[in-house]
Amino acid sequence: MSKWRMDNMALMYLAKINLTAGIFDVYDNKLNLDDVKQTIYDELDENKMFSTSSNCKYRDSLGNIRRMPQLSKYSLKELKKQDAGIITGKLVRAFNKPTEIIDESGKVLQSSNEEAVSIYFYLDSKQEMIAFSERQSFGYNQFMTAFAFILSQNTKKYKFEIFLQKDKGALEGKIRSLKSIQNIKATLIPPNSNDKDLEEFRNSLRYMQDCRDVNANKFKMEMSTTDERHSLKIDSKYMQDIYTAVSKGYGEVNTTGINQNGKRQTISSNQDAALIRIIDENLTEEEYNRESRSFIHEWIMKLLKSVAS
Repeated sequence: MSKWRMDNMALMYLAKINLTAGIFDVYDNKLNLDDVKQTIYDELDENKMFSTSSNCKYRDSLGNIRRMPQLSKYSLKELKKQDAGIITGKLVRAFNKPTEIIDESGKVLQSSNEEAVSIYFYLDSKQEMIAFSERQSFGYNQFMTAFAFILSQNTKKYKFEIFLQKDKGALEGKIRSLKSIQNIKATLIPPNSNDKDLEEFRNSLRYMQDCRDVNANKFKMEMSTTDERHSLKIDSKYMQDIYTAVSKGYGEVNTTGINQNGKRQTISSNQDAALIRIIDENLTEEEYNRESRSFIHEWIMKLLKSVAS
């Protein structure tokens, strides 16, 4: 692909919306997941907001590192609800950014400027999938955290978390390229499904029994070896469960080991194996919706084939 062509392309991400609080009621048939999906579609509106604060680092005119309190406010705008459970709209991040002004005497003063940046999204509530693209000053982690909070606020009865879908082949390929695996850290949640065809997959996950035993809807684990002569076993049942669950949008994992150059390296499921689609950066809303719909459909078909096999 030519450099000009690459310069005119953008990345589309696909993320999984997961019910956390109440997921075991779904497993026990006390709660119908279809009702949760309908609630998402019916109750999502533009009235809720998510706020975060942090210290923004910047350099002054002398090159010194300075810090400024930064408040970010996230809200939904231009929501459109279509047939078949589809919602489109924009998630807006409004924040203050360091800048400088020149006063009447000609002196340069440090100040801040209010800015806003939005990300357009395509939400398929029936498939619990959301497609979007990053913007400068608005990354995928910010998007998923803010959207999950606003979604939970809109649907008071339920709580949600959002994780990127991953390419399992790409993830395992990069991990297998390491000479040895020394450490693995994972955050996992119980799979969202009450479908019979996914029940076997759900029950096969070893961490699932631990979650059910203690009524936990989030599972964090870390395994490591201090013996550099031996690697953690990527083909073990436990490791394969982790990579399978993560690839289906039920968590994230960081794997650290020694690469072929003898250097320590960490493979991040989000940074190194996120499921992406390369799209033209000059799409209309209709074209973006069409790309999103196709992306979701292809991924669902792939998941169904993997379950069937």
